[in-house]
Amino acid sequence: MNSLFNSEGSLTSNQNVCHRTFLNPFQDAINEYDAYLRLESAATLSTLSHNYVPYVGNGYLGMTLEHDSHLNIKHGRTLSLPLYYHPLYIIDDLDMKESTLVDYKNGIVHRFQCSSTGIHIAYKYYAHRTI
Repeated sequence: MNSLFNSEGSLTSNQNVCHRTFLNPFQDAINEYDAYLRLESAATLSTLSHNYVPYVGNGYLGMTLEHDSHLNIKHGRTLSLPLYYHPLYIIDDLDMKESTLVDYKNGIVHRFQCSSTGIHIAYKYYAHRTI
């Protein structure tokens, strides 16, 4: 992960510290492939991207964690009935550097946003599993 922050064109100092602070608790999970880390960019935020898309669901409702996502509910055997309700509120700012971490063992998706001005935002997404 050091190459993530120490390369040419690296994140600014505040963003670097912010990302390290958020990601340190997940370092073992990342190293053991129990978590997936995605650094967001214009390409990964596009709906045309062929990247791994973070998804949260419990078999009755679910959603991809993209900026323009809507809920899907169970219809037949799949979560294929869209509800055009967009529950995600994500700060869109060109200054923000964003990463998404999927914690497979706990079923939680974490999103971190860091600004060069010192603003830090953390989101945590999961679906209740005892319906």
